[in-house]
Amino acid sequence: MLTNHPILLNRREDFIVQAPLQLLWDHLSSPGIQKMARNDSSFWSRQRNADHVALEDEIYSDPSSNDSFEPVSPEFHGKEAIRIRNVTKEYKGKPDKIEALKDLAFDIYEGQITAILGHSGAGKSTLLNILSGLSVPTKGSVTVYSNKLSEMADLENISKLTGVCPQYNVQFDYLTVRENLRLFAKIKGIPPQEVEQEIQRVVLELQMDSIEDVLAQNLSGGQKRKLTFGIAILGDPQIFLLDEPTAGLDPFSRHQVWNLLKERKMDRVIVFSTQFMDEADILAGKYWILVSFKYHDENFMRFEKYGLYAQQLYCVTWSPSCNQPLEQLAMI
Repeated sequence: MLTNHPILLNRREDFIVQAPLQLLWDHLSSPGIQKMARNDSSFWSRQRNADHVALEDEIYSDPSSNDSFEPVSPEFHGKEAIRIRNVTKEYKGKPDKIEALKDLAFDIYEGQITAILGHSGAGKSTLLNILSGLSVPTKGSVTVYSNKLSEMADLENISKLTGVCPQYNVQFDYLTVRENLRLFAKIKGIPPQEVEQEIQRVVLELQMDSIEDVLAQNLSGGQKRKLTFGIAILGDPQIFLLDEPTAGLDPFSRHQVWNLLKERKMDRVIVFSTQFMDEADILAGKYWILVSFKYHDENFMRFEKYGLYAQQLYCVTWSPSCNQPLEQLAMI
C-alpha cells in the first residue's frame, strides 16, 4: 500500500526511481514483516552457517521410496524442480520457541500443480516465504533447479524465474491498475518493447479492462487481489509461488484463476496454498497438507475430521477413480 512517506517524490516522472524503495519501505513496515524481522535475524543476512544450512549430499531418505507412498509417476521422473530437504523454521517466542515447520522433506515437480493445504496457522505462508527467498529456514535446505536458496547469487537466478503472489496485496494506491502493471513489468526487467504488450495480455486474461484506469485505492478487495495475481504472472514466469491467490475473489474470478493456472502448468512449476479442500481437488495433481494443533478454530475442525494430527505432513495424489482423495493419504 502506498503511503505518504517523505521518500516518495511528488513528480510522476521520478516515480519509477522512487517506487521500488517505497514498496520496500511499506513492505518492511507491515506488522507481519516487522514481527518476522524481529524474531528472525536471518531475514537481514544470508550468510551460510551450520545452524540453518544442510549440505545437499547429506544423508536423506526419499519419502517416495517408502512403501507407504504412491510411486512417482514415470512422466515426472527427472522433473524435480524444487527439492525441500529437512526444512525446519523456528521463531523466538515466550517462553518457548515457536516451531512453524518441522523437518519438511519432499519434491515439487515441473508440469504439475502442487497445493499446500492447511488451516490458518499451519505454516503455509512460512513455507512459501522460504521458497520465495523472503525467509531463511532455521535448518535444512531448498534447491530450485539446482540453485541453492541459501546462496545469494543463486537466489538472484531463482528470482528471475519466479512470479510471487504474496498473502498480502501489493500495489501502489495512487497508481491505476495499468500503471501498477507497467511499474512492476519494469521492475521485473521485461524488455521495454514488450512491456505494453505484456500488460495488455494480463489485463485481457484477467478481464481487468473495465478497471485498468481506476486508481488502486478505489478497487474492491477482490479487484486488488486480482491485480496482485496479475503482477505475479507478468512476464509469464517459469515458477509460480502463490499464497492463497484466490482469497477474496468472487466465484467467477476464482474460476478465471483456476483456468489460467491449468492452462499454464505444462513445463512450469506451480505451487499455491489454500485453506479450501475443493480448490486443491480441482487444481492440484498432488497436494501436501500441513497440520498443527496450535489453533483450534473452525478452519482447523474442517481438517480434524480427516484424522490429521499435530506436526504431520501428508501427501495426497488426486485420482479420477477415487471418490475420497484423502483415502490415499501417506504420512511422513
